[in-house]
Amino acid sequence: MLAAVCLILGFSVAVRPADAPADLVLTGGRVWTAETAGPWVEAVAIRDGRIVYVGDAAGTARLRGPKTQLIALDGRLVLPGFDDAHIHMMSGALSLDRVDLIEDQTVEAVQARIRAFAAAHPASGWILGRGWLYGSFPGGLPTKAQLDAAVPDRPAYMQCYDGHSGWANSKALALAGITKDTKDPVGGSIVRDPVTGEPTGALKESATALIESKILRPIAETRYGLLLRALSQLNAQGITSVQDAGYSPPELDADLPVLERALREGKLTVRMTL
Repeated sequence: MLAAVCLILGFSVAVRPADAPADLVLTGGRVWTAETAGPWVEAVAIRDGRIVYVGDAAGTARLRGPKTQLIALDGRLVLPGFDDAHIHMMSGALSLDRVDLIEDQTVEAVQARIRAFAAAHPASGWILGRGWLYGSFPGGLPTKAQLDAAVPDRPAYMQCYDGHSGWANSKALALAGITKDTKDPVGGSIVRDPVTGEPTGALKESATALIESKILRPIAETRYGLLLRALSQLNAQGITSVQDAGYSPPELDADLPVLERALREGKLTVRMTL
């Protein structure tokens, strides 16, 4: 199955003759080829998403046609596309419409950002976010009381920056039926108060699924729009290929049609391996 998926998501283009005009020609820059014999050139030509020439500007003359896009670099730097060897494409994309906590270093800053996001989204049934840091919280883990203070009226759930821990408020815990009597799932743990045994609001590894399974999946059209936003951000950073670090069958069933649509419509602007 994995081999089939890789083939589906690889670029597939009709091969044109070697002397066919390029789609894009860049000249007048500092182009790094990563080749020991000739690491620096001034021009590059691209056809069908592939580099077909690197060298001096004069050498691009035979590859220029009436539809070739010409870009004068004016001395700017050109590098080969970067590869992200560990990414979670769709889960990262879905986080783009959630509150981003990665920049916040204190409990107060985290709460303020969540509170502002909740106020800006009064109709949202859940308040969702990602990116909190262990070091932002005394003891290394957040509590439901801290999240209740920011979102008292709705279920709220925040993923840790590494995706291995979660943070739920009291309403989210109640909705998921998590109490002091709930057993830890295999491969995970519900963090508990050492005195009362009550859940603190922090969840580790597979225990995060107890909450995440209660969150309604975005519809395909929403997922597609967020994927396009994620691809734009990757391309803006020079990333042109990625390896997704892992999928479970339910996630793949939801995401593969979205990725296939992007490929079919010519909008999957990275080479991707699942």
